[in-house]
Amino acid sequence: MNRTYVAHDRTDSLSVIDRTTESVVDVVPLGFKPYSVAVNPVTNRLYVPDVEGRAVSVIDGTTESVIDVVPLGFKPYSAAVNPVTNRVYVPDVQGNAVSVIDGDSNSVIATVPVGAWAPFGIAVNPVTNRIYVASFSTRGLVSAIDGDSNSELATIDVGLVPIGVDVNPSTDRVYVANVGSGNVSVIDGITNTVINTIPVDPGPTDVAVDPVTGRIYVGHEDIERISVIDGASDSVTGVISLNHGTFWIALNPSTGLLYVPHRTGGVEDSVTIIRGVSILCTLPMSGGPWWPAANASNDRVYVSLLEANAVAVIENSSEVCLPPAVGGIVELSSVAETAPASGGSSSDRDYVAPVAAGVAVAIGALLLGASGLYVVRMRMG
Repeated sequence: MNRTYVAHDRTDSLSVIDRTTESVVDVVPLGFKPYSVAVNPVTNRLYVPDVEGRAVSVIDGTTESVIDVVPLGFKPYSAAVNPVTNRVYVPDVQGNAVSVIDGDSNSVIATVPVGAWAPFGIAVNPVTNRIYVASFSTRGLVSAIDGDSNSELATIDVGLVPIGVDVNPSTDRVYVANVGSGNVSVIDGITNTVINTIPVDPGPTDVAVDPVTGRIYVGHEDIERISVIDGASDSVTGVISLNHGTFWIALNPSTGLLYVPHRTGGVEDSVTIIRGVSILCTLPMSGGPWWPAANASNDRVYVSLLEANAVAVIENSSEVCLPPAVGGIVELSSVAETAPASGGSSSDRDYVAPVAAGVAVAIGALLLGASGLYVVRMRMG
């Protein structure tokens, strides 16, 4: 299915574009201001916290429609999924608890009180069925939850203001970005103790683990780069330079691709795609790209769009970032009855611009500007 998904500003919806016919084939209404998104790759369902609606919207990735809404009674900002047990975990920042949603019935089946005050960032180890939630506070705590009993196992002291957390299920290590103390805590999942603290650049906000290579990527809000940690030595072995800071990041373990959103609220909104320590390309994506999540089973990556009140979908990222051959041109084709891109005349249906040899171009990238919606398509000439 050769489709691209585009979020529309101020319409609370998700458009699906057929990249063969260049037509909008579906619209998925979403909740207002989706702060984040979580994916179950087994059931192909998305869970989108609706902050203002105090609920979680459930989207079927196959039918591309909202199939249910789970009321929570609090403002949810994040979620994590255990695809083995089909459970969804949603922190209650003000209630100091984590709600457990059954993915079969789409209902809350348990509420787990936690010692981590203001729980926010959350991750799951599907192998051990343990959930780790970081307290977004100066108390510097991470709560470990047993998914079998829905109870807190331990409260772990980490650095100041922990926020982003991720797990390497291969090594049973948990990595926590401490934005207040400028380091990353490494937790042993067996003993629930911190076994190492890794200094990084200031303002670490999120971590993403590649379980295949053992690398840990660290995003920084105010530093224009990604720190790369070697999981074997627990040391920073390199940095990836960007032209922007970032907040949330995500890695697709099946492709090894890292997704780094850049939210400006303007024309520079984008998502940078990285493999290893090299940037493959940067996709323009307006609407305030904020929180990415990958579905490892179908190579789709979902990005919450704060300003657009919707979710964007990147499909076939490995193909999207292929560089053009010498003599290639990028063709911008209108996919809806909208005004042409900047530089085209009012009667143009297409806008063609030359591409310098050796320049990587995002094939299938989305451009959503004030004038209308366009899809970037490669034509070899």
